[in-house]
Amino acid sequence: MALVDSGDWAEQAVRSYEGTSENWGWGVALGDLDGDGRKDILLPDAGGNVLYRNLEEGWTAEGLPQPFFPQSSGAVIADVNGDGRLDAFFPGGGPDSLLLADGAGGWEDGTIAAGLWEMDDTNFSAAFADYDRDGDLDLLMPVFAPDDGAGAEDPSQMPPGDPTVLLESQGDGEFADASELLPADIAGYPFIAGWTDFDRDGWLDIYLTHDHGEWVSPNRMLRNEGVDGDGQHRGFSDVSEATGLLLAASSMGLGIGDINGDGSPDYFVTSTENSHLLLSADGPTWVDSAVALGLQPEGDRQVGWGAEIADLDNDGLLDGIALFGYWQPEPGSPEQQPDALYLQQPDGTFEEVSAAWGLDDRGWGRGLALADLNGDGWLDVVKRELHAPARLYLSRCGEAAWLEVALRQAGPNPFGVGAEVVVEVKDRTHRRWLTAGGTGLSSGGPMTVHVGLGEAETVERLTVRWPDGGESLFEGIATRQQLTVLRAGSE
Repeated sequence: MALVDSGDWAEQAVRSYEGTSENWGWGVALGDLDGDGRKDILLPDAGGNVLYRNLEEGWTAEGLPQPFFPQSSGAVIADVNGDGRLDAFFPGGGPDSLLLADGAGGWEDGTIAAGLWEMDDTNFSAAFADYDRDGDLDLLMPVFAPDDGAGAEDPSQMPPGDPTVLLESQGDGEFADASELLPADIAGYPFIAGWTDFDRDGWLDIYLTHDHGEWVSPNRMLRNEGVDGDGQHRGFSDVSEATGLLLAASSMGLGIGDINGDGSPDYFVTSTENSHLLLSADGPTWVDSAVALGLQPEGDRQVGWGAEIADLDNDGLLDGIALFGYWQPEPGSPEQQPDALYLQQPDGTFEEVSAAWGLDDRGWGRGLALADLNGDGWLDVVKRELHAPARLYLSRCGEAAWLEVALRQAGPNPFGVGAEVVVEVKDRTHRRWLTAGGTGLSSGGPMTVHVGLGEAETVERLTVRWPDGGESLFEGIATRQQLTVLRAGSE
């Protein structure tokens, strides 16, 4: 991949803001915010959030309205109020901020109307999804306690952390607290929480990755119990231990994808000293296969942060990418740590190739997001790190086939967040889930899914399973194209 130096992008830098710590501006969000067909880049930071518009002649910077409490750590793009325009949500070190697109290229601050102003928790990430299947997007915010006890002489005596917050959409960008639906004994130090249908029952579940998991609360899988006969939600139950997903580690980043092709999501989790690949098996249960498959960090890679699962070489096999970086002075923890790219091999193992791809830059890595930014069918990479500008890498194209799918439907979730896209070619089935936050770290990807297809010239069958359980089916689709699926009845 080639590092981009183009237009105003070359001038961007991490901002400073009086009174803040070093730990802001972790993430990045990617999406077509102006509707011109090109994906833009949203960079949160303590000194002001900036939108880099993707123009034909290069990148141009646009400062966004200053939030009430300007300590943004992350960013997520989603249509929060269901008006067909993508909005921007910024979790951070105080009241989170919501900017609603006004349809004229500008923004309206929706923070107070959304009910977010009095919520002053520290959130490094956030994720939207329709957990109750009522049609609109709800909001999940993993709360990281501002005083996390990291300096405690005895880590086993650390306080339990703060509860994760679940907000139910009331329509038009307003939310009400529904956190009582979550188990009461799961408080920890989550960096990220991902929406994922682990048991494939059509109801989105929650996977929480907890820092300090060895001493406080390990990672948790919370099963969505759906609604009763009166339409009342039954809440979420903790099934972590029964599924093998109770991971006790200092977890940071999270990648979600069907790596082994069995139809169930797998989980790539970065942490201190080790990485973890929770691979689905019969049961359903998940087994940590990182060591066996070659996904463990080596050399100076000591602290893993943002992580993603995606097909970066378009060969039809999902790969892993992870950022590494210094946290605090500890014996054996290098200040400059190289990032990693793990390409999946035909036998299911992974080979670390970041140096050959030019992605092994050293720094204080944090969040990342992937998207095809120049429309060539290959995923590009945007990285964030502390004390340095964001990095944009454009892939060098090859001949392998691909398909990019966007979704549109009527109603308050027009982009189909939470849908499953199934692509069948020859003897292989590819599954992707359309998410709005909840993977990477402090970041959000575009409102599209990308599938690498190797030598396939035709997709035999394309199935979209919509968030409400409905399906759309198409056959005989040419590869190497950007495709928008319009749900029947949504014209």
